[in-house]
Amino acid sequence: MSHWKVPLADVVATQADIDAVVDAYRSGWWTMGPRTESFEAAFAAYSGAGHAIAVTNGTAALHLICAGTGLGPGDEVVAPSLTFVATVNAIAYTSARPVFADVAGPTEPWLSARSVEAALTPRTKAVMAMSYGGHPGEIEELREFCAGRGLILLEDAAHGAGSRLGGRHLGTFGRAGAFSFFSNKNLGIGEGGMVVTRDGDLAARLRLLRSHGMTALTWDRHRGHASEYDVVELGFNYRIDEARAALAEERLSRLDQENGSRARLDERYRAALADVPRVEPALPPRPDSVLAHHLFTVVLDAAVDRDRVRAALAERGVQTSVHYPPVHRFSTYASPAYDLPVTDLYASRAVTLPMFAHMTEAQQDLVVEALSAATASATAVPAGDNGGMPAWRPMQAEEALRLRPLRVLARPWTERRFVHRDYERVLHELSDSRRFNVVPLREFREASTDRVVVGMRHDVDERLGAALELARLEARHGIRATYFVLHTARYYAKAGWGSAERRPSILGHLRELQDMGHEIGWHNDLVTLQCVHGIEPREYLANELEWLRSNGIDIRGTASHGSYWARRLGYHNNYFFDDFEEVAPGLPNRDIVEVGNRECVLSKGRLAEFGFEYEAYHLGEDHYFSDARFDADGRRWHPDSLDFDAFNPGDKVILLTHPDHWDRSVGWKAPRTVVWAGWRAFTGERSRRPG
Repeated sequence: MSHWKVPLADVVATQADIDAVVDAYRSGWWTMGPRTESFEAAFAAYSGAGHAIAVTNGTAALHLICAGTGLGPGDEVVAPSLTFVATVNAIAYTSARPVFADVAGPTEPWLSARSVEAALTPRTKAVMAMSYGGHPGEIEELREFCAGRGLILLEDAAHGAGSRLGGRHLGTFGRAGAFSFFSNKNLGIGEGGMVVTRDGDLAARLRLLRSHGMTALTWDRHRGHASEYDVVELGFNYRIDEARAALAEERLSRLDQENGSRARLDERYRAALADVPRVEPALPPRPDSVLAHHLFTVVLDAAVDRDRVRAALAERGVQTSVHYPPVHRFSTYASPAYDLPVTDLYASRAVTLPMFAHMTEAQQDLVVEALSAATASATAVPAGDNGGMPAWRPMQAEEALRLRPLRVLARPWTERRFVHRDYERVLHELSDSRRFNVVPLREFREASTDRVVVGMRHDVDERLGAALELARLEARHGIRATYFVLHTARYYAKAGWGSAERRPSILGHLRELQDMGHEIGWHNDLVTLQCVHGIEPREYLANELEWLRSNGIDIRGTASHGSYWARRLGYHNNYFFDDFEEVAPGLPNRDIVEVGNRECVLSKGRLAEFGFEYEAYHLGEDHYFSDARFDADGRRWHPDSLDFDAFNPGDKVILLTHPDHWDRSVGWKAPRTVVWAGWRAFTGERSRRPG
């Protein structure tokens, strides 16, 4: 019996389960017989795959699909690092080389198709997708991507029993898929696995490989179907026994019902956690899918100490876990080194909460209440806004504790969710070219004034996946925008004190944005760079811009980033530029910033020196709206609330959004209260309030 009040996962055996196992043992045939054949037929029909091959466990299933599709020495297979190590080991068993790619976003822990593209080499033979938590992720994009390049798509569907996208079961999008029936899985039987494929020839080969490469099995000879056998391939002993096959078929009969219970628990979790600050559920649901909901994970804010949260939950009797420690961080796979910033970010902040079909509402309420209390009391000492990664020396942390008190203004944030369907309505209205001339910021000042000129600006703090989602929406409406991007480790501190870590993996994302007609800008954190992290900004900026521009990224503009430390210390990152007497309305430029009990004398430059044509806060707009601003009543602006009919031809309007605030399906909900330093200094008072 578990000592947990709410275990991470829980298995209940029904009387029908027990009867199925007992009947199998009483039958006198214990391995690879009629019950195995019956279960395979049932799973093939359930998944729509056509062929199903039952095996010892999920790792065996993964190894079979790698070996069966011909992977071998000299081949490379692109795979996620955010997975259980068996996904990658199965590739290595064939002597092929796993190559890691990043995941899509901080709450989207599935393999990113764009990151896969960046990982390709002439040796790439296959892509291994993994259905994290039973979510399809970008499986359709990966299928199309692999088909267009002649690559094999394999699926680790260990979490995906019962998950369907557009009516198609996970595991059947690629050449072959592998399922796990380990105890904690939705279709758990202790140990067991399944391979599915639509390819009859591949299925025949997989059956050979499952049992030593033998042309006839003991069950075949027992039934008189064969008297002799040959060994035609170097195979394995991956046979399943009859008792587990019988148990699996019995549990398959109620899988949809139990997954439905998980779906209701998932929905209930999301509703309850919407009011819990500093916690964001991962794995956003999709309306075109039926999900297994194998895991329920949340991503904690960088200011929250995850270890303290998990310890506090354990004290309340709530078991948690982390899915997963990244494989590229394990000693076995540490060389060559990989730059997977989103994987590392997710792995450093994610917590898996209890999820099982017969979980009670009282148990779930305990989890939510304990998590809410834990996050409220487990706020970490700020270590620089570095994505939760330790980067501060002890002396610097002590100095941070001596900082002068904050100038704060506490304001409630709106309860309004930021969702794509709201933004798409705005795009639909703006796409009326008779009324609006919508342009990226580099064209804003010179744009025709016979219509309302709208400059579309996006400040991308870290979620490039979210930015790409908005960019694709805009492109479908013929709208171009400007995306200001921080492309190094978050707030530059990940690589250690006085250094910064470049992210080459970002280039593919930036090129995709440009290919859609969008503009890329530099998100300026240059005062933070020098005064908080000790990095000389002029040389750094010149080197990074040269690298980006030499790789085809056309950068002409910049925008100041209102980072944590800018608010904490009361400065503006535009202090770096000598071009402005005022960096924002009523805020004079400065040459010195106070950092604790010391002064930081700024190294400064001018826009033209770095090839910049404009700074985004100095474009001479008439109206300025942002999803990060507040009105006089403490409500956050929402683009859906804008009254575009109030604008007149000739008006110039800037619409600023932060893609990190938006979600494709269920929306991102801001915490109810935010502490905002120097609010007026950073946002100004330029906006005309919507009626």
